[in-house]
Amino acid sequence: MKIRKNMIFAVLTTFCLSALMFTVIPIRSGLPYDPWADIDANGKIDMKDIGNVASQFGTAGDSTKNVNVTNWPSQQNVGSYGSSTLTQNITIPAKTSGNINILTDGYSRMTLGLTSSIDLNPITINTGFMIGSFYAPMDSISVSGIAPKPANSIWLEPSIIPLMGKTVGYKFNVTAWTNLNTPSFCWQIKCTFNGDVFRVTRAGYTAGVTSQFFSGHSIVPVTPIITNNSVMHAESLIGSDTRSAGSGSLCWFEFEVIAPSTEEQLIINNPDDTCVLNPDLNEITPITIYDALASWNAWPSGEYETFRTYSIIGPILKIDYYNPNDDAASLKIDTYLTTAP
Repeated sequence: MKIRKNMIFAVLTTFCLSALMFTVIPIRSGLPYDPWADIDANGKIDMKDIGNVASQFGTAGDSTKNVNVTNWPSQQNVGSYGSSTLTQNITIPAKTSGNINILTDGYSRMTLGLTSSIDLNPITINTGFMIGSFYAPMDSISVSGIAPKPANSIWLEPSIIPLMGKTVGYKFNVTAWTNLNTPSFCWQIKCTFNGDVFRVTRAGYTAGVTSQFFSGHSIVPVTPIITNNSVMHAESLIGSDTRSAGSGSLCWFEFEVIAPSTEEQLIINNPDDTCVLNPDLNEITPITIYDALASWNAWPSGEYETFRTYSIIGPILKIDYYNPNDDAASLKIDTYLTTAP
């Protein structure tokens, strides 16, 4: 009896994804390639295949074919680290300062994501851990609003990562963004880099369990794939859902320096693996893709980072902020806490 390829893939993917619990982990242990899951037969499983199945979520029909599936794993090993996410949106009046406290007790590492609506004078932010009555300062950050690249585009922020004076073990984050003038359904980003200089330690969505771009929608999450010279992340909507035209952040990558260099490209301009699909599952074209440059020749004063990663040294992170502008500003604070070492 002839078995339709797409029907088998729908059964297998629905079963597998129902058991998948998303978490941020250092490295994903990949399953072997399965040609049944490769709908477009291009030799790899990517969001073009997943998006095809996700778009059919909730459909029904005449199920007259017998499908017998054996030895399919009931779950994937996606890691056992505990984690917690928190998003806070703060409105800061003009010429006003304030502070908030974030409880970090019980966790070992945190990533702080900061986004501001102001693109004039930056909001100034100082962070530090409270240990009893002792305050341990950690960082001083200037946060400006991010001006989107012209549609259609995908890019990395910051576009230049200053690493002057940074040595082995230093970590930094980059964030992938998109701006589209047409509706979309799924996206995929692959970033390649010099594995002799960097390694990727973590990756995740910019709004915790979803990207900020797809926030408020039901999604099919995937676990980021990390190798010694690349990292790939992706996300798809479900069923007939669409995301209207607009801009937003997609995912973040945490890099660690393993051998200082001079200048190194972080490349997402990989046409076969970096793309956004529309609701018809066709690639949105034309689209401009911007890479980023990590440079030991750039001064730290030019540094702009949306995300900062800290090893937790106290039970409370204190965030002090000040808005020097004549207008009120919004500050979005995303906190990702993990027990990972």
